[in-house]
Amino acid sequence: TERKNFFISNYAASDFAITTSEKGKDKSKLLHNAYEDHATMFGDLKTAMSTIGFTRADQMEIYQAICGLLHLSNLTLQGAFVETNDGEECMLNPDCSSLEPALSLLGVSYEALNAAVTTVQFKAVDELVKKNLTASQAIRAVQALIKGAYDSIFSLLVDRINSCI
Repeated sequence: TERKNFFISNYAASDFAITTSEKGKDKSKLLHNAYEDHATMFGDLKTAMSTIGFTRADQMEIYQAICGLLHLSNLTLQGAFVETNDGEECMLNPDCSSLEPALSLLGVSYEALNAAVTTVQFKAVDELVKKNLTASQAIRAVQALIKGAYDSIFSLLVDRINSCI
């Protein structure tokens, strides 16, 4: 099933930090535009996307990316990073339950994602310098990555809608 392929078959919206307030601590019911039934809402979304020209393959790629971002958002929760060097640096916790789904859905390796969200590189004079981030800085890096990717998906949808008008 689609839910299994996207690693969300045993999850509800309230299980992801990005879809609940207080970074996942508030398990309140998520409502969208008066939809109480998320299955109906998703069916309507698929119909609308087909109407504006998204193929099934296009839709699956978008859903895959969004589900990857859902899992990535859980890397902003307590325990998703392991502090090292007396808290001066950190690494992604390999035991975080959302890590493997995020890696698989987004098509990145642990090493690449860990480097992307736990370090920053900059050029000083003629030298490339790598600086380790603290856990709180890494959490903000994950949030920025999610926002940037979501913005790109949203722009794609808006552009497609505008081309149909």
